[in-house]
Amino acid sequence: MSENACLEPLLKRRSVRVYEDREVPMDLILKVLDIARWAPSARNAQPWEFVVVTDRKILEELSKIH
Repeated sequence: MSENACLEPLLKRRSVRVYEDREVPMDLILKVLDIARWAPSARNAQPWEFVVVTDRKILEELSKIH
């Protein structure tokens, strides 16, 4: 893999700061979580813990502390 092939995705990276106010379908959330659990980890430790929060009030409370 060339240096440019490695750098290009990093240089094109962007941060999203505007979100749509709509629910993400649970089947999509489950698909993303299934893909995420296959991410490599040091020594194959797989220290993943995922929490899915769908309650709007809880999300608002979490946004205040983070």
